[in-house]
Amino acid sequence: MSPPEIAAILVNYNAGGELARALQSIADELAGHPWEAIVVDNASIDGSASAAECAPQVRLVQNAANVGFSRGVNQGLAASTAPLVLIMNPDCRLLSG
Repeated sequence: MSPPEIAAILVNYNAGGELARALQSIADELAGHPWEAIVVDNASIDGSASAAECAPQVRLVQNAANVGFSRGVNQGLAASTAPLVLIMNPDCRLLSG
């Protein structure tokens, strides 16, 4: 597996199905490119963190408490080695083109 060219960092807190749809949009748009997504889950209780199991390129960082968006982004950045980073919310989608 090639090192990722781009990483998507998503901070999740009870985003429900929005997180799964965001991750699917990343997978669809970056198909054929080495990529990774890092989901930083801020102690969700709705089961949304399980969306991180949707693809082998997705890694989950689980926090025991809600540490906030900024700290979550920093955790995601620290977990990635990709030269390009996309920071997005779980309710965002990548669109073709």
